[in-house]
Amino acid sequence: MVFIDEYELKIIVRVAIAFIVGVIIGFDRERSGKAAGIRTQMLVSVGSALMASISVFLGPKYGNLTADPARLMAQIITGVGFLGAGVILKNGNNKVIGVTTAATIWTTAALGIAIGAGF
Repeated sequence: MVFIDEYELKIIVRVAIAFIVGVIIGFDRERSGKAAGIRTQMLVSVGSALMASISVFLGPKYGNLTADPARLMAQIITGVGFLGAGVILKNGNNKVIGVTTAATIWTTAALGIAIGAGF
């Protein structure tokens, strides 16, 4: 029989909520014909929520009450910034495209972090 402790159950619930939020954001993007649709937004949201939840519960689960969960969350933002930078392009007419998509990815990551941290 498999037992799930309180930390694991909280992580599962938070990741499920982040999944739903990511799908909603991605559905809106996909319906509008924009880049970074359902799968991208869902993965960004779920990944951010999972890493944030792990960083929040890692210290208490293993008895290290001085662990700083904000350190890992800051790295999530940095990593997602690189992902967002990859969708910004400059076409032949010197027009920059993809800024809104990059901002959406960044905001989805922020929502995932907030959900994963319990807000």
